Amino acid sequence: MNLRENIKNYVSNFQEENEYKQRMLDFLDNCENPFSRETKEGHFTSSGFLLNSSKTKFLLMHHRKLGKWLQPGGHCDGNNNLLAVAIKEAQEESGILDIEPVSKQIYDIDVHFIPTIVNSGEFGARSDGATPISNRRAMSDDVPNFSSIDYNAKEQEHYHYDVRFLLKTVCNDCFVKNAESHDLRWLDFAGNHQELLLDDSVKRMIKKYIQIIS
Repeated sequence: MNLRENIKNYVSNFQEENEYKQRMLDFLDNCENPFSRETKEGHFTSSGFLLNSSKTKFLLMHHRKLGKWLQPGGHCDGNNNLLAVAIKEAQEESGILDIEPVSKQIYDIDVHFIPTIVNSGEFGARSDGATPISNRRAMSDDVPNFSSIDYNAKEQEHYHYDVRFLLKTVCNDCFVKNAESHDLRWLDFAGNHQELLLDDSVKRMIKKYIQIIS
């Protein structure tokens, strides 16, 4: 089954994911290179919600560029096998090599806005004048104006079409910090983690797993 069929068959009880699903399908149908980061308006990414061996904790990293606690993940770089991308990125960003999928089915999907990153490494203003809130939902009425391009920027504003998979490892508390993160933490499902100011999409993945084990 190819990615389009996987996304088309994906079922969620969360309303926002149904909107993301249609946006992903439209993007796949209308974009020539949806898996390349050179596609400036947006591209597919893949990430993994990584569980420890006892499946009591999940791993998040404090992303250096975005300044947010997120699951490991990254760009596809032309690879349309998003499960393989999710595993590779989780291995690279956690330093844990022994990672495998709990399921090969899609666990979660998200479409989110990435603001302009100027050469200083900081976020620039959106080209449509809106505030670049990093955790805003990417709905149909929230598409930036790409006609105004800052060619001096390191990375233009764009969207990530992120497909997430549920992964597991054999260790409980191991990881190795990397250049892309300030910190990594294994977090307990029983905690509320309010101090981390987690994105809605991360909270959604936590809620899904709690529903699975309940």
